[in-house]
Amino acid sequence: MKKIFILLLVLQSTAVFCQNLQVGYANIGRNYGYLGLDVLLSSTSSELYAILGAGSFLGAKNKELIALPEIHFNIIPFGNSKHSKVFATTFMTEVAATTKSFNPSVGFNLVNIIKLKCGYAIPYNKLDEFKGTTFGVVIMLTGYDKIKFM
Repeated sequence: MKKIFILLLVLQSTAVFCQNLQVGYANIGRNYGYLGLDVLLSSTSSELYAILGAGSFLGAKNKELIALPEIHFNIIPFGNSKHSKVFATTFMTEVAATTKSFNPSVGFNLVNIIKLKCGYAIPYNKLDEFKGTTFGVVIMLTGYDKIKFM
């Protein structure tokens, strides 16, 4: 319970600086819920979006809550190009790091509402359970103010 309180306090205090609140599901060796924040680093007039974010995976192990903090960096090409306006879907790459593993992934950003991604977790410790193929679905509750994919 203490971990959840600290996580919510940190998220609330950083929400002022962030542009996108996200919730989702991820599978990194086991099932997790996800709660995070993103900030757009590049200009909204750019055709290449750079996004920095942080969050936490929340799950249970042996009837105890597990909070796994994570930071990630996304690159979304064709942000304001004709391609994204026609298809309303853009290819996305992501590099994420948790306290247990490093996770590069690729996926799709669908109309800046849903992110679908798949990757591979590389654990820092060979005995760690956070390894292998990963996938996730993230729903963006708030959007980047001026990014329009349609």
